[in-house]
Amino acid sequence: MLKKTGLLITLIVLAIFVALGSVSGESLSGNEVLNKVSEVSEAETVQITFEMEIHGSRGGVRNRELEVLGKEGEREKRLIRFLAPADIAGTGLLSIEENDEEDMHLYLPALDSVRRIVSDEKSDRFMETDFTYNDLALFGGGNYSEDYQAEVLEKTAEEYLLEIIPVNEDIEYSYGEMLVDSNDWYPREIKFYDQSGELYKILTNDEIKMIDSNLTAHKVKMEDVQRETKTILYLTEVSFDKEIEIDKFTVRYLRRY
Repeated sequence: MLKKTGLLITLIVLAIFVALGSVSGESLSGNEVLNKVSEVSEAETVQITFEMEIHGSRGGVRNRELEVLGKEGEREKRLIRFLAPADIAGTGLLSIEENDEEDMHLYLPALDSVRRIVSDEKSDRFMETDFTYNDLALFGGGNYSEDYQAEVLEKTAEEYLLEIIPVNEDIEYSYGEMLVDSNDWYPREIKFYDQSGELYKILTNDEIKMIDSNLTAHKVKMEDVQRETKTILYLTEVSFDKEIEIDKFTVRYLRRY
């Protein structure tokens, strides 16, 4: 009788562990994970200041300071403005996205001119950094689910490894591999591959902290492994959900400095 009772208890315990495991270890699809990544920050506005380092292939480093303003809604708006050094201060990029169409304008104060960035230019490097114009949404915590479809390559108790495929034809990468921490759904690393399937760039998010209920990377590195260069962003100031005047997201304001 005792043996039967012991066996019954063992089976019950095993059943409980299996049931708990099926709940806690529930697998998500790649697109479901990507949606969670995009929901990490739900702020309506963001204002960020970065210190930037541009590392050349021969070891030289150039320093920049820039400000990013972002506003979500039916029309996603982003303004990126260089604050220093003096020779590029005032250079700015205005991006407005609506109905999956993104309109970009670049202002160069040295020429006092604003020009529109056409589709063929969006895969070009932005101001000699390792970020392309397409990458600039990453400055404000980009919505990956709008530009990529995803499949799960590997899953552990702590992480998902996704293959992400661009759905936006302007994106120059053939695919990427995104490592996502399933404890907070923040992407730690993304490897981007070129059209030949060769490793092209590696994006790394570090020093992730909670700021006003929004997870935020305080160090972002984009490394071009083919050119042997890298650009590093160090967050110095950030605020979420503070009012930003709507006229700051206009070409007219872009020219002000």
